[in-house]
Parts: sequence; C-alpha cells; structure tokens
Amino acid sequence: RFASEANVRDETATDAGLFIFERVHDEGSVLIAVNANAEREATARIETAFSPGTRLHEVLWGDGPSHDVDGKRALALSLPPRTAWVLAASD
Repeated sequence: RFASEANVRDETATDAGLFIFERVHDEGSVLIAVNANAEREATARIETAFSPGTRLHEVLWGDGPSHDVDGKRALALSLPPRTAWVLAASD
C-alpha cells in the first residue's frame, strides 16, 4: 500500500524509511508498518481496505497505540525510529 520514495537521509521527508502493507488471511486482515529510519519518526496517511470506523490494535508487541480508520478508509500513522507494528482489528 505504501513505500516512501524519500531517501532516509532526506531530513525534510516526513515519511523517509516507511513501508506499509496489508495481508489477508482466513481469520482476517492485518496491516504491517515498518519504519526503517534509524534516526527519525516517519509519518504517512494511507488508504486501507479496512471499513470506516475500524479500530486497529498493535498485536506484534502489544504495547503500541490503537488507530481508527477514518470515513474515507484512510489511516494516519506515525512510527518511532526503527519500529515495526502489526495492526489488526479488535474483535
């Protein structure tokens, strides 16, 4: 769904190092977000396949923030440096 085109050394790019994609499996869907930038937070607003109003929880580490999909099926994410999240809808 999203891969930053900015060089991680570009200090003006807010999404440098960010890679986000979705995977569908029998039990549902997950969104995987990775910030490979070692020095800065990476931020992006992306379209998703999740329904509007879906609340996504971080399930890889269990300590990340929750995120709500907006009415246009979009999601705003800000990941700390060198962070990976797996986001899934709550039951």
